Amino acid sequence: MSRVLSSVSWLFFGQVGRIASQLVGVSVIARLLTPADFGVIAIALMVSNLAGLLRDMGTGPAAIRSPDGSARFLGGIYSVQLVIGLILAAALLLLAQPLASFYRVDALERVLIIFSVVFPLSALGGVHLIVLERAQRYRDISAIDLLAYVGGLLVAVALASAGIGVESLAAQAVVSAALQTILQRRAAGMVLRPTHPRHARSAAGGSLAVTSFHLMNYVVRNSDTGVAGRLASADFVGAYSMAGRIAQMPTQLIGMLVSRVSVPMLSAEGLDRDTLAHNAQRMIAGTLLASALVCLVLVALRQTVTALLFGAQWLDSVPPQLVWLLPAAALTSTSAVVVGVMTAFGATVALTRTGVLSAIAHALALLAGLSVDVRWLPASILASALMALGIALLQLRAVQADRAMSPVRLMPLVPVVLLLVACALWSDTLLLAAAGSDPVRPIGLELLEAGAVALLLSALAAGQWRAWGRRPTLDPESASERKTA
Repeated sequence: MSRVLSSVSWLFFGQVGRIASQLVGVSVIARLLTPADFGVIAIALMVSNLAGLLRDMGTGPAAIRSPDGSARFLGGIYSVQLVIGLILAAALLLLAQPLASFYRVDALERVLIIFSVVFPLSALGGVHLIVLERAQRYRDISAIDLLAYVGGLLVAVALASAGIGVESLAAQAVVSAALQTILQRRAAGMVLRPTHPRHARSAAGGSLAVTSFHLMNYVVRNSDTGVAGRLASADFVGAYSMAGRIAQMPTQLIGMLVSRVSVPMLSAEGLDRDTLAHNAQRMIAGTLLASALVCLVLVALRQTVTALLFGAQWLDSVPPQLVWLLPAAALTSTSAVVVGVMTAFGATVALTRTGVLSAIAHALALLAGLSVDVRWLPASILASALMALGIALLQLRAVQADRAMSPVRLMPLVPVVLLLVACALWSDTLLLAAAGSDPVRPIGLELLEAGAVALLLSALAAGQWRAWGRRPTLDPESASERKTA
């Protein structure tokens, strides 16, 4: 567990630096570009994110778990990723104009053409990142991520200041990908040459299931932007994406940090089933608590944070959406950790089932919200995130039961989940969000609410941490089944 904490610490400090840079950069760019520009980039990211899921066809996590670390094995994965990167770039070039016509946004074509360069660039360093993760060199990974992001951000700010427009954000992605590839190759300290893909056959077993899950997860994460881009104006999509940035930067960051180290750490040899269950319980509970704390404080400070980051011109559109998107992000970050645990356990069937059920739940939530008005979209996302977390936890418990492991305990998680949902409902902003406005709140009131939330969650954590951290035990029937196995 100490190694897990060390890995998380390095990733945490690296991502904190990246978030600080991102906050500064977004604060500057939000004052240089229009909400419509951010709407265009949100739609473009939705498209490029789909291509990004197919970039390695799930071979990355499978290669980290594989005991084979030979040059031929890594070279086979290198070949697969290079070919896929070139195919994705060509596909994006071909789809740029039709997608721009579908969304009735001319600038989208130019942005997608620029984004197409990212995939071949990333493929050149993808295997080197696998090498670093297999060696658990998270200090190097964090430094590389931070330097690459800062480099791209500086280019974006410079181009936006020169009046380039939305293309400056697309250029940021290209520069960051190029820098990341260069630094990963140097840090790995090895020369990889493409070999026949058959040498990577051992990594292909679970890659299809992992990819299918992430495709389903993509539908859950991005269909809202696709629907809003078609039904609403680019200004609404821009405000929605900016609210999503505030929600995702801190809360989903926590989930990413823990889920990223869960695969190598829970896949380590020599860990008994009780220790695995204990570590999984603490990862999930700690993620939920930390995400909820950050989320609820930001809900209280939503107007102040919006004004500081983006300027007063965003106050009418962003804060009402934060009331729903922040709790949703906290639940989603916890779901990411649950998925990371299942990935570490190699539960490919459960991953696929989780993705399919979450996509269905998300579609139902979107239909319910959009049947009223597109402005109810943030409330639909909270309902979707709640159902997705429940689905992921139940699937994890099923996996643990099949393997005679102690199942993750749900009851200690319930108070925090209820607090997140109650926060959105208590704010009584459903009608206000539908009207697209949020009453002006004094800064003193926001600070008072933030302090009260922090104290409440601190008290809850003090009362629940022992229950969360207690090593799980099997009931007598399960224990006898384990002995028989």
